[in-house]
Amino acid sequence: MRFQLVIAGPPPAKGRPRFGNGRVYTDTKTLSAEETVRQLWREAGSPRLTGPIGVCIRCHIQRPKSHFTSKGELSAKGQREKKPTSKPDLSNTWKVIEDGLNHLAFADDSQIVEAHVYKHWVLHLDRHVPCTELDVYELEPATEALAA
Repeated sequence: MRFQLVIAGPPPAKGRPRFGNGRVYTDTKTLSAEETVRQLWREAGSPRLTGPIGVCIRCHIQRPKSHFTSKGELSAKGQREKKPTSKPDLSNTWKVIEDGLNHLAFADDSQIVEAHVYKHWVLHLDRHVPCTELDVYELEPATEALAA
């Protein structure tokens, strides 16, 4: 079994823990991003995966205007920057998605044994708009070697 989700807009990112009044809490932007992931999961039919799980996350980042000339072609700066190295960090995007699906799409995030996370530019005139694509899938159980 597998399911796929698309989160519109720039990739979500897990914020730092906040401290106040003698307690630790999660900021509202992070809570909202996790709820968006959960809502998209519900819209996908609330699939529940079992056993070992793999995850692939593809973050499509919009290039800044400074990467283009007035004619709409890639500028020298745009040509130098082959991959987006700006925020958000891939680990923070991963954590928002993992926390949003934990105990819903899978019993525990310890079931995730394979992960592929990518961040790349949305190509000019590409079919993609800034978004984050998520593919979550059950892995085939390992075939036990037969004793000779």
